[in-house]
Amino acid sequence: MENKKQIQEELERLSPLLASLKQQEQDALSSLPPGYFDALPDQVLARIRAEDAGAPPSARPLRPSWRRQLAYAAGLAAAIALLAIGTYQYWHNSPARGEPLAALESLEQEGLQRYVNDNIEAFDLELILEALAVEPSDLQRLDILPGLKDSYLDQYLDEAIEELSLSDLEELL
Repeated sequence: MENKKQIQEELERLSPLLASLKQQEQDALSSLPPGYFDALPDQVLARIRAEDAGAPPSARPLRPSWRRQLAYAAGLAAAIALLAIGTYQYWHNSPARGEPLAALESLEQEGLQRYVNDNIEAFDLELILEALAVEPSDLQRLDILPGLKDSYLDQYLDEAIEELSLSDLEELL
């Protein structure tokens, strides 16, 4: 009991408004007629039923009208038609798959060879072999760089090996 009194005094000191709420609640409840909350649900339901009974029916139907349904259907049909036309135009106007090969066949062999020789650094040997479907065992029979003597290649490889450090050589092995 002593503890409750101390708590109430501290509450009044910290927040007088909060401490006065309990008194205000008791005052409000005492001003209500006896049994007010017992009859309240029945009163609320009676009022709702009275308003529903006298209310005019809704002027707008719950289902959309046939005109609105027709407008939705027309919009959907237009969207499908545009999609179909767009798809047809895309596939009809796209270049055929054989055209790039036909264009390559019309080029001179000498011009192609000159282009490849001038831009050999841009080509990946593995991709070229894959495109040609050449097996690694067939690689020795191919003359990739015509005019390159084996002695030049051997000299280049010897110089490259001499420039490698011992640790680089160990990594290669």
